[in-house]
Amino acid sequence: MNFETEANLSSSVPSVWSPKSREAGDRRSGKFSLKYLFTGKRKQTRRCKEAKNYYVDQFQASELNLLISLVFLTALDAIFTYVHLENGAQEVNPFLNYFYESFGFYSLVLVKMAITMPAVLFLTVHIKFERVKPGLYLLLAVYGILNIYHLWGFALY
Repeated sequence: MNFETEANLSSSVPSVWSPKSREAGDRRSGKFSLKYLFTGKRKQTRRCKEAKNYYVDQFQASELNLLISLVFLTALDAIFTYVHLENGAQEVNPFLNYFYESFGFYSLVLVKMAITMPAVLFLTVHIKFERVKPGLYLLLAVYGILNIYHLWGFALY
């Protein structure tokens, strides 16, 4: 293909970018807006090839419900654990049992949340990645089953 053929092909294809579009200046040089500091701006990908793994600032309602449900079930697990421990049960997890026996219940809850919440935060940031949402649903199912197990334990008292 020679230069003239390439020039003819490029002139027949409409160009999105032109040298005149650069005359307005850098789009990033504007003032910083506090509007997006807590709400974010990006809801979806900007390019088609980024369709699988990308980051967002704003989440869909279903994603927020999933994350809130996971945090709620984690807190409910801590409450149920407290009730069981007060009624004579023992913590099965030896790591958490050490904190319960050495420092009391509040340290157990603190350690339990200190393990769970950073993981949930990490998964929240990566929620638009390929395997994260199924993993969150799996975690939700595990915590749901665990809380049902706690409820079943109440029937044994």
